[in-house]
Amino acid sequence: MSDYHHHGQGHLLNVRGGVHGGLHFHEAPPEPPPDREPGGGGAAAVIGTVVVIILLVVGAVAFGAYSLLAGTGKGNASGPSPSASHTRSAPPASTAPAAKTYPVRITYDRWFRFIPQSVTIRPGDSLKFSNETGRSCKLTADDGYLPEGQGRNPLPGGGSYVVRFTEDGMQSVGCEEEPVSGVTVIVTA
Repeated sequence: MSDYHHHGQGHLLNVRGGVHGGLHFHEAPPEPPPDREPGGGGAAAVIGTVVVIILLVVGAVAFGAYSLLAGTGKGNASGPSPSASHTRSAPPASTAPAAKTYPVRITYDRWFRFIPQSVTIRPGDSLKFSNETGRSCKLTADDGYLPEGQGRNPLPGGGSYVVRFTEDGMQSVGCEEEPVSGVTVIVTA
């Protein structure tokens, strides 16, 4: 049991034995509430207030930056007014080179021969295979996949076949009749 009891206006009384009715009353100094230290009391509240103010300032700065980037100009005297009409300009012209078509000649001298033997192209470029022989050549790829092209395959003597390559990679393209010769196709961006 506590030796102190509340006695109005936040003062505590010491109730150890005494004269009046078996009790003697002494006024004790006030004790600080249990959740605060003497003299400190508001430090946590001040820190909390400072944190809230910092968060508000950071939020306002972020909103201002977003407004400028979004083109609304709010909060910026030099930016366009909210009533100004906004027009979009055309996107800049693409700097990527236009797709090209490269020739590959197919000749015959005891076996099919591809000229050039190797070609490097970009995705979207094409190869135009021209069969300069009197023999038929069915174009195939070493990986089993040759993109579908324009023209006839098997490629008749004197005919041409255009194949567009869209994906990076490397493969050999040759005549199914003589798989040892062909052209190495390297597709890279």
